[in-house]
Amino acid sequence: MASLKNVRHEKFAQCVASGLSGADAYRQAAEYSGKQADGNAANWMKRPGVRERIEEQMGPGFPAKDFFP
Repeated sequence: MASLKNVRHEKFAQCVASGLSGADAYRQAAEYSGKQADGNAANWMKRPGVRERIEEQMGPGFPAKDFFP
């Protein structure tokens, strides 16, 4: 899969794949400092392509079922 068209979604996927929590990845990608980062990160995880991009970046041995609810 090529990088995501939305630059913020791509940065979010890269941050999660590098080990940041969803909320921390959202804060960094969206330059957001509010209290709703957890919920916003969960919404971004549901976006088409984002989860797949994270799985791709983490490699074939990545246990997606253990990481994503």
